[in-house]
Amino acid sequence: MIVRLSTAAMTLFLTIGSNAVVASELKSCSPLGGAGLAPPDQVIALCTKQIKSGRLRGQDLEWAYSSRGEAHRNKGNFELAIADYDEAIKLRPEYAGHLISRALTYERKKDFQHSLDDYSAAIKIEPNNSSYFNFRAATYMAADDSRRAIADYSEALRLKPDYPYYFFFRASAYLSVGDYDLAISDYTETIRTSEPNDVWSGYLDRAWVYRMKGEYARALSDIEEAIKRIADKPRGYMDRGLARFESGSYDLAEADLARATQMNPNFVTSVLLHYVFSARRGKQNLAEIQAAASNLESHGQNGIDLQVYKLFLGRMTPQELTAQLGGMSVLANCNVRAFVGEWHLLRKEYDAARQNFQQVDTNKCARWNIDAELVPLAIAELRGLEEVHPNPGIKESVAVFTPSKPLEAVVSLGQAATIDQGRRIALVIGNSAYKNVPPLINPVHDAEMVASVLKRIGFEDVTLIEDLNKDTMVQALRDFAARAEKADWALVYYAGHGMEVGGINYLIPVDARLATDRDIGFEAVPLDQILNAAERASKLRLVILDACRDNPFKSQMKRTLVVAAARGVSVGLAPIEPDPGTLVVYAAKGGEKAFDGDGNNGPFAVAFTKDVLIPGLEVRRLFDFVRDDVLEMTHREQQPFSYGSISGRQDFYFIGPVAKTDK
Repeated sequence: MIVRLSTAAMTLFLTIGSNAVVASELKSCSPLGGAGLAPPDQVIALCTKQIKSGRLRGQDLEWAYSSRGEAHRNKGNFELAIADYDEAIKLRPEYAGHLISRALTYERKKDFQHSLDDYSAAIKIEPNNSSYFNFRAATYMAADDSRRAIADYSEALRLKPDYPYYFFFRASAYLSVGDYDLAISDYTETIRTSEPNDVWSGYLDRAWVYRMKGEYARALSDIEEAIKRIADKPRGYMDRGLARFESGSYDLAEADLARATQMNPNFVTSVLLHYVFSARRGKQNLAEIQAAASNLESHGQNGIDLQVYKLFLGRMTPQELTAQLGGMSVLANCNVRAFVGEWHLLRKEYDAARQNFQQVDTNKCARWNIDAELVPLAIAELRGLEEVHPNPGIKESVAVFTPSKPLEAVVSLGQAATIDQGRRIALVIGNSAYKNVPPLINPVHDAEMVASVLKRIGFEDVTLIEDLNKDTMVQALRDFAARAEKADWALVYYAGHGMEVGGINYLIPVDARLATDRDIGFEAVPLDQILNAAERASKLRLVILDACRDNPFKSQMKRTLVVAAARGVSVGLAPIEPDPGTLVVYAAKGGEKAFDGDGNNGPFAVAFTKDVLIPGLEVRRLFDFVRDDVLEMTHREQQPFSYGSISGRQDFYFIGPVAKTDK
């Protein structure tokens, strides 16, 4: 499910998008043609000079204050940013965009009350904008005011009735205050308003709440309805296995988890659950966990999934694992604590298990992540511990793990694909930790956000890999090429450094030095190699390159090649002409550079992950939406561009059109 992630992505998009500035207005502050693209200190200096000159009037002066405010915010100088937004608002108080920008600044400094005041003022200007109420509701949730969030979601539904997302978001708010019955009612509405092909996700969402309540018969009934619609996906079998285990049907539960693991041997929750279910019944077989861990290690991944595998393999202690939780998200804390609780439970260390499960049994786990797979498990385990042995001790056959839902299909919310798009796979790469030039902040965050959304909208196989050197990058492409042979769609997303030398585009691994231009062929990966990795997919090959950032290698690279010296090293990537059936999307048009954005995500990733959730956008039109949104967010200084052609006789949808319902 996508409660916290979706509202956060929507919040970031709406906030940044509201501060759109046309290029002609920005040039007064930035010789680079846009304040958002220039270094913040340079923007501040240039805008200050223009403001003090006394020559600016009207909207030129307004945008100068706004641009300088954005630069101050990017530097973390929130008070100075707020002061500049104050001036912009004075100059045009009827414009909601500056209020939204100031609200974001207040929110970033955790001043929720002033942030909410500004959102409220924006609502007064545009009182019929349902998304503004949804926007403010998300802020109320962040401020631990779920009741007001519920009121705003209700107003959003009044303005836009039968919109499944709002029912879904309000259900999460109800859960955060323990109103399970009202949450169930809203999930029932998401089922009612959803497209038939997507109803299954609504059933699993409602089943999740029934399992939280311990009403397993109703949960199993809903899960059966879901499986009727997605018999070819592991999600339903995993959820049914959990509900069966919790209700005492252990043989059937183990069979369901074995089936789910067989369908997707790299899905962390399924792999670990199958082991836990088997181990509870005396079958200690670590082969699946070892294989999954080896797969991650072979791809250079060392994230939290691998750390949890190491715990069960005896290569890490629970203390070492939980010591890493301080910097993790609420979701990671919830899931890791539940896994650690299971680890202790298998060893009959009941006090330690209870302590970890109690840390999962919180409103925050339910509020931010209805799809936090292990929350119902923790509730069930605590129920078993406390009902049977209030003091340390537990019966052998307590309820176990409750994976809510694999990340494969969380977009449910009622937006359904009415057209079968076939088997869709993706390789998502984020390179941030460059060793020989300053690291990048956004690519890893962008890649994680993109991978999460692709899983949520039904991609069967999404491989997320971060900070790759040349060898691991080539190996990842080789592995993906093999899988693409059996796929209908093959999508590659890359975020990191990229450059063009002598007319050839390259993506830059994190270990590249590029002391001379002749090194590029040995240390970087040609774009053609990315295209080749996807070329065997039968219907659609899609390559998305968020790789046109300001390139620090360019200034340090010695020119030695005749062709490169003649043609030069470009700011971004060069335009290309891919083969028919392949679409290549640049975050910035050929020869231009992409903006890194405000915060941890770039504008292209923010726009793409928002727009891809809109039902019924054919892929070509989708990237038109992304282009327009990025232009708006970057004051028209960054223009995404698509190259290539795909079949005109077939439409391709990330999420299919929503069927019209009879009123």
